[in-house]
Amino acid sequence: MDITTLGAVGELVGGVAVLVTLVYLAVQVRELKLAGDETARSWRENLSCLMDNVEVFQAGALGMASLRGDQALRFVPLMQYIMAYFENFHGKYRDGIVDRAEWERIDQILVWYFSWPGVVEWWSVIEVQYRPEFVAHVRELLRRLDTGDIPRADLTLFTRERPRPDAAG
Repeated sequence: MDITTLGAVGELVGGVAVLVTLVYLAVQVRELKLAGDETARSWRENLSCLMDNVEVFQAGALGMASLRGDQALRFVPLMQYIMAYFENFHGKYRDGIVDRAEWERIDQILVWYFSWPGVVEWWSVIEVQYRPEFVAHVRELLRRLDTGDIPRADLTLFTRERPRPDAAG
C-alpha cells in the first residue's frame, strides 16, 4: 500500500470518527434535554402532590404524634413520593446528568424538609427503603444539621396561625 492509499484510508477513518462523535453528542444533548424536561415535570408533580395534602404534611412534619385518624396513612406515602423524587435527583447528580449547581439548589430544599422534626422521625423508620448512596447523603445532611454545620430552615412562617383573607373583615 502506498502513501496515497494510506492517506485516503486515514481520511475515511477520520471522517467516520467525526460522524460517530457527532451522533454521540446529539444523543447526549437529547438525553440531557429529556432529563431536564423530566426534572421539571417531576418537580411540578411533587409540588402538586404536596399542595393536595398540605394539612397532612403540616401535621406530620411537626411530629408523627400530631397525625390524626387516616393522616398517618396519607403522610407516609406522601413522604415516600417526595423522597423518591430527591433520591432520583441524587442519582442523576451522581451519574453526571445533573450539574453540581442544580444539585445544590435541590439539596437546599432537602435541608428544608429535614428541618421538620416529623420528617426526621419518619426517615428514621423508613430509610431502609432507599438506595445506600442516598441514605448516606441524608445521614450526612442530618449530622451537619445536628452539629450546626448547615443551618436549619426557618419554619416559623409555616407553623404560625395566619388570618384567612375572608375573615379579615
